[in-house]
Amino acid sequence: MPNSGPPHPIDVAVARSTPSPDNRLPKQPQRSRVPLPRPARPPGVATLKTVTVVIGSQPQGCRYQSLLEALAADGELELDLVVCGRRTYPELDRRCCELTARGFSIRQRVELSEPFEALGDGLLTATPRSVAFAEAFHGVAADLVLLLGPAREMLAAAQAARAAKLPVVCLHHEVAAPATGADGEVSPVEATAEAIRGALLELSRHHLVTCDVDRATLIAQGQAAQQVTVCGSPVLDELKGTTLCELDWLATRWGLPTEERYLLVSYLADPVAEVSAAEQVRNLLEAVEATELPVVFARASGMARDESTWGPFRDYAASRADVSLVDRCDWPTYWSLLGAAEAIVGNVPTGLVEAAWLGVPFVNIGSRLRQRPAVLAVLEAGYERDEIFASIATVTAKEFRGLYASDEAPYGDGTSAAQIVDVMRGMLDLPRQAAEVSEAQVVVPSLGGEPVSLSEPSIG
Repeated sequence: MPNSGPPHPIDVAVARSTPSPDNRLPKQPQRSRVPLPRPARPPGVATLKTVTVVIGSQPQGCRYQSLLEALAADGELELDLVVCGRRTYPELDRRCCELTARGFSIRQRVELSEPFEALGDGLLTATPRSVAFAEAFHGVAADLVLLLGPAREMLAAAQAARAAKLPVVCLHHEVAAPATGADGEVSPVEATAEAIRGALLELSRHHLVTCDVDRATLIAQGQAAQQVTVCGSPVLDELKGTTLCELDWLATRWGLPTEERYLLVSYLADPVAEVSAAEQVRNLLEAVEATELPVVFARASGMARDESTWGPFRDYAASRADVSLVDRCDWPTYWSLLGAAEAIVGNVPTGLVEAAWLGVPFVNIGSRLRQRPAVLAVLEAGYERDEIFASIATVTAKEFRGLYASDEAPYGDGTSAAQIVDVMRGMLDLPRQAAEVSEAQVVVPSLGGEPVSLSEPSIG
């Protein structure tokens, strides 16, 4: 049974830079914040500016809680929330329930047409999805639309917003050029994804990116510097405001085989790799077994469902006492598992963003994330067993952790919500209020006329 005592708060930012030898973390994970009440309307403000926020299926809505709280708490902004997802996707119901439980009112739920998983069908299903979003935007006096979600879903929302003559601001989680194979060619899946991202760029009035490298990339691709703002990753706002838990609580709650450090494995088979999914998983399992370390296979609620990997993981764990599976856990629990791990092995974005914040090394397998900015504690490995094993052996060495102690995480400092709200206010001709926002990062165009540069843009 879980420990019944109250959790002990921890400053995650301090914990990541000064990890304790025994990795003592708070007991039971929980959010430390609740939605803020709306302040009184400032004197002289006749009407509020409405910001329609569209949340897609991934990342799941609760990782935007800090941003939604900041928008709802602004005395001059009105939050209008729209949530979308596949009509048969159980996470849609769960996400709506979680957001409602946290005090947010969802005005519209947009159920997207099938098929959903195949990126190659993204353009084919854009039109019916646009109709669904058009119905969601009909009759709403929005002043601005903020898109938070995967490009293949947000393209339809952007098309509908553009048709309704609503200005669009889009948070781009990834803007890198499509990966090429060994022959230098771009796969059809990557080509389609790139076409969708390009169309979304053209439909957006302003672009939010999570790191300086992405800003420089968009500017190099022809986007105006004053229309691209670095805001950091909203995920770090959530992590910063989350109470993690102790290793003994994790061991008791999830039946971990040991109270020692372990490898956390979160992996999705790469469909465009030259190595088959079965071979990818087999090589990973052989490399992990050769380390002789305890292993926890984990996927959080909202992560992609990939039975081609999870099935073999389940079979592997069934025959070994030092291997555990944690399936569909909430994000505070997943982050707690990550913070207590010796290293994370796989190819999920968590290894680049949250792991860097917590000071946990990451073995990045394959090409799925290879073009993304990373700290020194991220080691690249191919799909072969020996490469994966060598990288794990390196990051688990005692002397390795000192390499990243002073390395600055490239995805912000957990103040993304304040920076995004500041961009919204600037575009709506409202006074800036985010005192902690870096002047070099905030360049916003006013919707009332020519772009207004609040400072010199920095492309990192």
